[in-house]
Amino acid sequence: MPKTAAKPFTPAQERFGTTVIGLMSAANVWLYRLTGGWLGGRFPGGAPVCLVTVRGRKSGQWRTVGVFVLERDGTRYLIAPRGDTQWARNLRAAGEGELRRRGRVERFRAVELPDEEKPALIQAYVDRWRWIVRNEFARLPDPSDHPVFRLESR
Repeated sequence: MPKTAAKPFTPAQERFGTTVIGLMSAANVWLYRLTGGWLGGRFPGGAPVCLVTVRGRKSGQWRTVGVFVLERDGTRYLIAPRGDTQWARNLRAAGEGELRRRGRVERFRAVELPDEEKPALIQAYVDRWRWIVRNEFARLPDPSDHPVFRLESR
């Protein structure tokens, strides 16, 4: 069966989608914090959600968002499926943050990877969470559009 290219969203659909995703993300972070990760700690279907907290590059305020952490060969990675998002820009500027998973908090240093290292990691990410992230990667198929960070313990 041939693959069909993803149809681009209209500006109105893009704004609506961004608003809905933002509201869902805020609700997920709130539930996660309230229950120590028992609610909001898993995406429907069982995918584990972590919270990444990073200082805002302009405001200096702490910003938190739910993410999937890819582990490969003992190394953990954060991949921005929606492209160069605010959390990715903040992490790039700060170079460090905190990762929360079910009550555990870990400080990390983030190293952004060059474009030539991204394709295999992005493919592993898509293979692992295809049903959740496939539309984002169909909309932005070029690996260079997706920031990828290697997490190192501090």
